[in-house]
Amino acid sequence: MTVLSKQVFWVIAVLTLGTGLLGCMNKTPTEAEVLRNALLSLGGQYTKDAQGKYQYSDKIKLDAVITKGDQDKNLNSLVSCMDDATSSQTLLEGKAVMLGVLCNQAVTQLVYYEQADKQGDIASD
Repeated sequence: MTVLSKQVFWVIAVLTLGTGLLGCMNKTPTEAEVLRNALLSLGGQYTKDAQGKYQYSDKIKLDAVITKGDQDKNLNSLVSCMDDATSSQTLLEGKAVMLGVLCNQAVTQLVYYEQADKQGDIASD
């Protein structure tokens, strides 16, 4: 290999590496990543109600996050993150809850089911 061909090789190698690194740095986040980041920074808190069930304080803010964009994709992303142990800014008794807790809250808020009778009316029991 001549000196010139070695120089050309190294120039191409450095340009290829540089282009690859720039491509990674300027990457646009996916919808799933945007949703995940929004949930991590949502805030709010869980408190117990009179029946001993935990209630989330910012359901309206959560609803705004999960209904933005394609809700089918959001649902898939939410189900996928239900076991994510990353700490969020949402609190329970002063401690951060896991992202998976918020994903579960979001799924139950996005997908709601009420039992219906044979005529399709909401069942009274």
